[in-house]
Amino acid sequence: MTTTTAKSALLLFAHGSSDPGWAAPFVKLKRAIQVRDARRLVELAYLERMEPSFDVAVAALQAQGIREITIAPIFLAIGGHMRKDLPKLIEETHLKTGIAFRVLPALGEVDALLGAIADWVTDAAKQA
Repeated sequence: MTTTTAKSALLLFAHGSSDPGWAAPFVKLKRAIQVRDARRLVELAYLERMEPSFDVAVAALQAQGIREITIAPIFLAIGGHMRKDLPKLIEETHLKTGIAFRVLPALGEVDALLGAIADWVTDAAKQA
């Protein structure tokens, strides 16, 4: 984590797993975003089973002066975690900190991403 003068940040938010290797693609995604937007502060947080948790990641961002956080949920579909857990975390955290949150759509809600996945699956299946 680096100190920044920005007032906003991006928080990648994933489920978490008991398998430490499960997080490797998310760490890779975080690095890819940082390469594309080196001025943006990007953090990664997990709902459960991994650290940092949502609360820990937000506290670290707040300690750096962040007042606005865009959350990129790294979930393929909208289920209970997106409908219930994430909104509850956001509401509780906003009330405690005053930080403003904006939530991007789940990955499966983005047509461009679904198209890219469909293209990859189609191409990979042809080569199998």
